[in-house]
Amino acid sequence: LLLRNYTQNIDDLEREVGLVVYDGLESDSSVPIVESVGVKRRESVEGGRDRPHVIPLHGTLSRAACTVCHDRVPLVDGILASFKRGELVECRRCKAISDDRVARGRRRLQCGFYRPDIVLYNEFHRMGDCIADFIGLDLDSMPSTLIVMGTSLRVPGLKRLVKDVAKAIQQKRAAHPDRSGHIVFINRTPASRGEWRSVFDLELLGDCDAWTGAMMECLDALSLAAIAKLDVTDHRPSPSQSRITNFFKTSKNAAVGKPDKPERPTEPE
Repeated sequence: LLLRNYTQNIDDLEREVGLVVYDGLESDSSVPIVESVGVKRRESVEGGRDRPHVIPLHGTLSRAACTVCHDRVPLVDGILASFKRGELVECRRCKAISDDRVARGRRRLQCGFYRPDIVLYNEFHRMGDCIADFIGLDLDSMPSTLIVMGTSLRVPGLKRLVKDVAKAIQQKRAAHPDRSGHIVFINRTPASRGEWRSVFDLELLGDCDAWTGAMMECLDALSLAAIAKLDVTDHRPSPSQSRITNFFKTSKNAAVGKPDKPERPTEPE
């Protein structure tokens, strides 16, 4: 079973299909999780039915954050409409604090403005420690499979994440030879051979959506128990299984630079 999805996407579509997306806020309030790194915070973000399935590495477009105090609010239609008109939206928290100071005869403070709650290149990631906690938890759980999809593998933080998880899987395989583990890369373009040759076990070149659709058809056709007990020697695959098997073969050949066999030319009539 897929336990966690670390994503570089910022569209927050995972939340639309019912997955629990970690946004740094407690599930029952708008108070950020600010406890020190340790068991208490790990239990708060891992326990119960609200365990996050998705960890956005670069934030999401579903929220806006203040440029000064980092107050975070839902990206509602009013704020979004102001963004589209090129208007600045003043932070409600900064304004409340500043107005309170003025009422008490003190100097007004600078107020920040809301912007989409995403992390740009070379920008400080204020949720970095929390993400590191999740990575630590997942490494401690000794994962058996890593699937990397649709990325150029150029962002330093993501590269480190992939290599750390891959190393954990390789160490588990070395310690338990009877248990297989897989590290798979799926993308339209191949990964750099010099850097990633010793990391990935299998590289599939092609469209990620097509691969996912084929996998879903396979899971629909077979229960997880049937997949685990599948005997390939005497089992006739269903059309969906044939489709995903052919996809794997084609992609694997492409990954190692083997051209597909040319079709035999037809005889002229």
